[in-house]
Amino acid sequence: MKKIFTLILLAGTLVSFQMASQRGHCSQTGELTADVQRLRPVAIDTMANISMTEYKHIVELADKGEIEYDSVYSLGVYGALYDDGCSWYCGGVVDTLTASGCLASQGGFTYGAMNAHDFDHESVWATDGNGIGQYLTFTFAGNNPRITSVAILNGHVKSEKAWRDNSRVKTLLMYYNDKPYRLLELEDSRSLQYFDVDTVGYGPDVENAPKWTLKFEIKEVYPGAKYQDCVIADFIFDGIDVH
Repeated sequence: MKKIFTLILLAGTLVSFQMASQRGHCSQTGELTADVQRLRPVAIDTMANISMTEYKHIVELADKGEIEYDSVYSLGVYGALYDDGCSWYCGGVVDTLTASGCLASQGGFTYGAMNAHDFDHESVWATDGNGIGQYLTFTFAGNNPRITSVAILNGHVKSEKAWRDNSRVKTLLMYYNDKPYRLLELEDSRSLQYFDVDTVGYGPDVENAPKWTLKFEIKEVYPGAKYQDCVIADFIFDGIDVH
C-alpha cells in the first residue's frame, strides 16, 4: 500500500474555496445545534480523464526522463494518491478502521471499511442502503502525528458512469473522540476534496497519551441515478509532527 499525500498546487488541477463561517452544534443524539463548525472544501483535486494504464505509462516515461515529472503531478487525483513524495504518512499510521456496516460482496468485489483507506481509487466503501447514519471510525495511537487536514475521494470515482449511478456523500459529521467536531459539506463532483480541520490528536511529545479516534457519519447524500448505496473511495490525512 502506498501511503501518499502530496498536495501539488498546479493550475487546472486545484481549485480554492473559502471556508464557510457558519457554525452549528450537535446534541448527544447527533442533531445539529449551535457549536460545530461547518466546513467547505479549501481545495479540490479533480479526476483526470485517463485510465490507470495510461497513468502508469506516463509515470514510466517520467522515470525514464522522457517527460518532466510535472506531467505526473498535474494528473489530479492520480498525482495525489500515487505520487511517492513525503507526507504525513511518513510517520502517521491508522491503527484500525471500522464501519457501522457495508454492502455485501458482489461479483467478486468487496465493499468493506478498509477500502476507504487503501490508496486505491477503484476500491470503495459502500453502505447497505442510502447511508444516512452510517459511519467509519479511524483509531490512532496516542503518540501518532497530529492531523490538520482530511481529504475525501467522494463517490465511486473509477468512472463517470459508476460515480453518477451510485450515491455520494453531501455532508459528513466528523467526531473527535466521540464528540461532534466539524460538519464537512462536500461538493457533488468526481474529485478529492480537502478540508482544514484545525489540529486533532496529541502528538509524539505527549507521554502516555491515550488512543484517539475520528469518526465520520453520513448525514446527507446526493442520490445516485441507479443505486441507493452511498460510496466513498478514500480518505487521506495530512498533518504535523513528521520530519
